[in-house]
Amino acid sequence: MVDDHAPVRMALRELLKEALGFDEFIECDNGVDAIQAVADHHPDVVLMDINMPNMSGIEATLEVKRRFPEVRVVGLSGFEDANKVSAMIAAGASGYLLKTADPKEIADGLNAILSGRPVLAPEVLQGVLDDVARFYREQRARAELLAEVDRMKRQFFTLVSDDLRNPLAAITGYARTMRQNYDRIDEPTRAEFIERIEQQSLRLGRRIEQMLTISGIRHAEPWEATEFDLAAATREAAQQFAEQERLHLSGLGEMRVRGDRAGMVTAAMTLIENAMTHTTGEVSLATTEHVDGYGCLLVRDSGPGMAVDRLNWLLAGPFSRIEQGSELEEGGSLGLSIYITRIALEAMDGRLEAESTPTGSVFTAMVPFA
Repeated sequence: MVDDHAPVRMALRELLKEALGFDEFIECDNGVDAIQAVADHHPDVVLMDINMPNMSGIEATLEVKRRFPEVRVVGLSGFEDANKVSAMIAAGASGYLLKTADPKEIADGLNAILSGRPVLAPEVLQGVLDDVARFYREQRARAELLAEVDRMKRQFFTLVSDDLRNPLAAITGYARTMRQNYDRIDEPTRAEFIERIEQQSLRLGRRIEQMLTISGIRHAEPWEATEFDLAAATREAAQQFAEQERLHLSGLGEMRVRGDRAGMVTAAMTLIENAMTHTTGEVSLATTEHVDGYGCLLVRDSGPGMAVDRLNWLLAGPFSRIEQGSELEEGGSLGLSIYITRIALEAMDGRLEAESTPTGSVFTAMVPFA
């Protein structure tokens, strides 16, 4: 008998002597001593109080059942707490009885447990059933969530593989053509092929860096929020496209923001690449303030624009994709680049917004002011 109140142990001892004919009792007033007593005496049954000093009955039950699985443990408490009842059962208890129950009910319960049948006091049964029902609902919701995560993972890897396959296919095609027809290709065409191979290699490298950034965010790798100049971070991202004459940076003015500078460079680079790849007109970059306390980077292209429903569908995520339409001059997927940008910004308590007209689109990366 494990209970920190001596009068309770005495009352139980007299009850069990009279009702069940028990003739040997080992008494403890805490869970730590109970574990040692079980090791020393190997009792038939342990009556275990819940709330005790040094170690709770739940913890003691868990350890007793781990070391001595053949010993039957019965939770014995003065109150009906469904959570503690469930915790005792999960720890390995064979039953749960109330100290306030009729002596015959306690005796019958112990007889049943000694015969190998689990017993729960009627007063706690409904709470346990409710707990089981709640557990089932939670497990079902968790299973549905895992199924959705699995679906998202498959879709994400499909997007990644498609996005990496395009530059690889281009590099392979240019290289194979030059190898098979090198003597018949004039010098200007060779130079053009080499330039395109270099462009596609850079694109592939950028995509790998973006994947590494997203991997770090998704695995919650620590990063330190710092103050930095949004315009300077954008200029660093734009260096990847320095040879593109249609990219204009004149709208970039100093703006102090706070967040992960490397993540912001990735987000800016992705939006710039998106605009340069999927449009043919001018692309301009600008910084501006937002009334909600955000510093904003605007990436504006001059066409062809996207229908509102298609734009909203693309932003809804997490892996919405567009593979056809006038906005994709070179084919491919917009979904991955938008997802990368959005996740990088959200990790900094920022967000991504966009608007589009038939003459062009504006993607706005927003991060908190310093």
